[in-house]
Amino acid sequence: MKLTTATILTSLVSAALAFESTVPCIMWSSKDSYLTSSSNDQLILKNVDASNAIMNSLSSDICKSQTIAIVNQLGLHRSDLASLADVKKHVQEASSYAHFDYVADGVDVDSLARSIAAQCDSDITRVNLDDVTKKIDTKIVAVTLPESALENGNQVEDLLAVIEEQSNDDYVVIYTSSTPKEVKRSTLSRRAPSDKPAVKLPIFAKYQLFSPAIFMGIAIVFLFVFIAGTGITWLVGIQTPLRFEGKQKKN
Repeated sequence: MKLTTATILTSLVSAALAFESTVPCIMWSSKDSYLTSSSNDQLILKNVDASNAIMNSLSSDICKSQTIAIVNQLGLHRSDLASLADVKKHVQEASSYAHFDYVADGVDVDSLARSIAAQCDSDITRVNLDDVTKKIDTKIVAVTLPESALENGNQVEDLLAVIEEQSNDDYVVIYTSSTPKEVKRSTLSRRAPSDKPAVKLPIFAKYQLFSPAIFMGIAIVFLFVFIAGTGITWLVGIQTPLRFEGKQKKN
C-alpha cells in the first residue's frame, strides 16, 4: 500500500511538472487553404518534434499569403489563453485554425521561421513591440513579446490589428512561445526566507500548492488508476473458476 501511494504521488509530481513546462501553439489564417488538419497522437509534443509538426499543419499555399507572422509570446502557457480575449476573438473570426496544446520546453521559433523562409524563398523581418506599426516589407515577420504582454491585452490586440491591416487581410499567424512560463520554486517548496520578521501565515499563504497543471496531472493519474483497476478486476473475475457445491446424498 505504501509503495502504491508513493508511486501515485511520484506520478502526480512528474505529470504536474511535465505540463507546467509546456507552451501552446495556435495558428489561424484568413483563408481555408493556408492551414491543414494535422493530427498528433502525443498529448505532450516533444520540443524536437514541434517544428516539423507545425510545418505539417501549414499547407503548400501558405507562401501565397501576404504576411506570415510568427509571434513569440514569452512565458505563454495554455492556461493563459482563457484570459486572452483578443486572441480568442481573432481565432473565432479566422477562416482556418490549427493548434497544439502542449509543446514541451517551448518551440524553437528561430528554426521554425527559417524553415518557413526557406519554403517561401523569403527573408525574415524581426521586429519588437515598438516597431510593429512600421511598414513590413517581407512576407515573414517574427515578433517577440515580453511576458508582461500577457497582462496587457492591448499590446497583443494592437499587434494583431497591425498584422491584419498591413497584410490586407491575407495572413497567417503562428502564436506560440520559445520559453515556457518560469516554474516558481514555491510550487513545491516553501518560499525563500526574507530579511523581514517571520509572520505566522496560513499554509496556503506560505505555499503555492496548486496550479492548473497540477490539477490536470491529478486528473490524468486518477483516470489511469481507475482504468487499470477496472481492467485488473475484470481479468481476475474471468480467470477465477466457479465452484459449485455438490448435491447432498440422501441417506
